Amino acid sequence: MRRFFIIIIAFLGVMSFSKAQEKKAFEHVSLIKVGSGFIGLLYLDELASGDQFGREALPPVSASFEWRFKPRLSLGYYFGYEYEKLSGTTVGFEGPNHSIVTGVNMNFHILRYQNLKWFDPYLGLSFYYYSFELLTRNGFSPAYRIGSNFYINEKWGANMNIGVGAALLELNMLYKFQHKADKID
Repeated sequence: MRRFFIIIIAFLGVMSFSKAQEKKAFEHVSLIKVGSGFIGLLYLDELASGDQFGREALPPVSASFEWRFKPRLSLGYYFGYEYEKLSGTTVGFEGPNHSIVTGVNMNFHILRYQNLKWFDPYLGLSFYYYSFELLTRNGFSPAYRIGSNFYINEKWGANMNIGVGAALLELNMLYKFQHKADKID
């Protein structure tokens, strides 16, 4: 019986030591992302409706701010814009059109402590307000994204998103701000 208690005490000691070793400092991180994308929402809407447009368009652009407040969670704000000049539409509308997509997002980061300092994949859920001037449509919509941050150094990096935004595929430059460190259990 005595050996059993010694084994339990030794096991608890090893576990508490290993638990203490697992604690790492988590730095709150803020990101600013600016970029462009491909396959904009206006173009997708034209493909879905079958309308034949004479397109002169600028690629969709976007900007976002993200705050990583937990090891696996971040909150952010997103703004996307797309502009195109239209002619020869089925409704006879000739003139410029634009779409605006703006809203909040929450990302779940797959790597908890950023074990790979240069690679940070995530899954995102967003709630957007969108507005299409030509189609006089606007409203709120949930959206899903998958993406990753790729860090070049401590402050700069790149970002790639696949999902609904100003475009289906977005490539961004990012700048990282680091804040205070917290201990994680």
